[in-house]
Amino acid sequence: MKNKFFKILLPVALFVILGLVFNSNSINALCKIENETLIIHNEIPGKLLEKYKTSYDDYKHIIVKGPMSKDDFMDLSMISYECESVNIFDVDVTDIPPAFFRGNSKLKSFIFPKNLKHIGAFSFSNCYNLEKADLPSTIESIEKCAFEYCRKLNLTLSNNVLLGNYAFNGCHNVHFSETQNNNNATTNTPSKNVFSSVIDFIYSWF
Repeated sequence: MKNKFFKILLPVALFVILGLVFNSNSINALCKIENETLIIHNEIPGKLLEKYKTSYDDYKHIIVKGPMSKDDFMDLSMISYECESVNIFDVDVTDIPPAFFRGNSKLKSFIFPKNLKHIGAFSFSNCYNLEKADLPSTIESIEKCAFEYCRKLNLTLSNNVLLGNYAFNGCHNVHFSETQNNNNATTNTPSKNVFSSVIDFIYSWF
């Protein structure tokens, strides 16, 4: 009877052990650091920091993959505040919420989601050292003051992108392609939306 019991118990025990090992490996794969880069594979919206440890402080770059919620963006803005670059190319979202990366003076590069359509108001305003904003061709609109005073930003946009007021105020290295959309020509005119006045233009050089 005892031998029969152990024959039944042994496979069950092995199954449990293997399950724990597999689960442990999966958890490690969700959040790790490689070459000063924090890599997060998010599985469920709202759970971005579930596997994040406060001891993860030795990183300059962040890569996030998977779905993200508004709460996840709030968490990302917090843990990226001392970072030089953020890459969310493989994040399944179409909108960047307003104001979440505002005032991040360390940020130099931001790679946007491949299916991005909208960037919220003030989302990157006063990111003084932001040089690269890698926008996909799917971008449709950038709301007011989104990149205001990102003085180092070097970017070329299509005139088909709808711009809110002051979207690129103070950004003298932002240019527009020759493609025109007559329906949006007034909205996208650089003189009306990028530099709202001569005073702002002069101020952007200082």
